[in-house]
Amino acid sequence: MATFPLATAPQIIIPQRPYLVDGLLIAISGMGFTLASTPISNFMGLLTPFPLTFISILTFVYGIVLLIKAGRGQIRQGMARVGILANDLSVITGIILLALNPVPLSDGGRWIVLIFSSIAAVMGIWQWVAVYSQTRR
Repeated sequence: MATFPLATAPQIIIPQRPYLVDGLLIAISGMGFTLASTPISNFMGLLTPFPLTFISILTFVYGIVLLIKAGRGQIRQGMARVGILANDLSVITGIILLALNPVPLSDGGRWIVLIFSSIAAVMGIWQWVAVYSQTRR
């Protein structure tokens, strides 16, 4: 009896540049915020640097993983959508922090959230365009 491989969806190759840039920006900001979490949390008006340190370490690790995968050309459609979703979640979190104010932030903290949410929005749009341009061919 002959065996046949299961049919799989073709692997769509996604342009790597948006993910290289995003990974680099995420890794650099994660490392910077981790190393300077106490002064940055004071500037943002946070009572303790722990939440910022924790989020910064996770951000740094995600940025390194994204950078390595993009550098090796291993960004496929599923991973590309994860990157877009991560940027979307960053923007949504920023909107919640600014609009609902669940964590009281100083004016400087609100500017930091606004700037990083704006960068995430631009990166998410760039990544979406890269994925969309490849899937519509």
